[in-house]
Amino acid sequence: MQNGGADAMATKNYKYDVFLSFCKDTRSTFTGNLYHALTQKRIDTVFLGADCWPYSDQKVIQESRMSIVVFSKGYASSPRCLDELVSIIDLMNKNKQRVWPIFFKVDREKKLITNNEGTMFEQFGSLSMGLKLLSCLGLSDSGAKHEFLLGNSEVLGNSERMQQWKVALSDFSTLFGWDYKTNEIGQFSPLNNGGVRYEYELIQKIVKEVVESLPRYDIFLSFCGEDTRHSFTGFLYRALCREGFKTFMDDEHLEGGKEISKTLLDAIEKSRLSIVVFSKNYGYSSWCLDEFVKIIECKNAKSQMVLPIFYKVEQVDVCNQTNSYGDAMTGHEDKYGKDSEKVKKWKSALSEVASLKGEYINKTEYESEVIKRIVKICCDSKSLLECQGST
Repeated sequence: MQNGGADAMATKNYKYDVFLSFCKDTRSTFTGNLYHALTQKRIDTVFLGADCWPYSDQKVIQESRMSIVVFSKGYASSPRCLDELVSIIDLMNKNKQRVWPIFFKVDREKKLITNNEGTMFEQFGSLSMGLKLLSCLGLSDSGAKHEFLLGNSEVLGNSERMQQWKVALSDFSTLFGWDYKTNEIGQFSPLNNGGVRYEYELIQKIVKEVVESLPRYDIFLSFCGEDTRHSFTGFLYRALCREGFKTFMDDEHLEGGKEISKTLLDAIEKSRLSIVVFSKNYGYSSWCLDEFVKIIECKNAKSQMVLPIFYKVEQVDVCNQTNSYGDAMTGHEDKYGKDSEKVKKWKSALSEVASLKGEYINKTEYESEVIKRIVKICCDSKSLLECQGST
């Protein structure tokens, strides 16, 4: 599902993943449940919904990758919601920001009312626009209309602001989204959006779409394929995925001399944590060393987290380039030159391992126990649950 551009989501830095626009009538029910489901998947979600929030503050929306708008029966009663709507549409048009509407028990194709209730609006002016606006918003109940007008008479006198609302609503009615309705006797319709029968099913579908659309990873795994791909690192990858972490594990079989791809460099930049599995042959791989240089650059420039795993090697050998890591560096110096910038970068990056706290795997310990510890570290790390501008 796309409203807005996927490329924009991938290339611009954002502070949040999702901005939720909603009215208080769904705060403790549908939208509240959606928020908790998103955060359980470690999706950084803005959940405000307070009518005291300043209309002019667009910063939070601008800092979000995408907006999900929950159109409910009470949405129209909040000028804050309508102003949010204008900002969201503006960002979608200007910045190609992604937008998903949810029509929750309301009809997106509500016809304009044509009855003679005009006397209710005449004292506030802008009669025609007011009627059209309220009917588009789905306020078919006269009492609800009257309550809206009594509380917002100054708004209806502002024709420019109302015109912005009307344009935003018109634009939203054409977007791809979810429609969730009830039947005439108040029960949920049997089929909503491809077989969705219950609210929790709709929430599951939305969360799945969000997870698949976000161009970032929680964790990047850096490892030497010949040492641990089909053993320790493979099992660690599956354990992290089971816990809901979006984890990048390169599955290419690389030929010698092939340069690191832009895809991998981008994946490192968009990850919040890099787990580096230092094994016997890691230092021999120019590919692995290029990855690690990028990881250290992101650590120093963007405060990204790095968790080293010393798989049957010693930390001191890695940072001081001794034993197998010393032999590997000697080989690289023979190939590229002792004073080459490439080798200098590799050595400098490896020297920073001395300051990193990590996990050790010795020959007698069960690898499954170490994997459990690593997963627990990831789950307990608050930094993974916080938004970072680099994601």
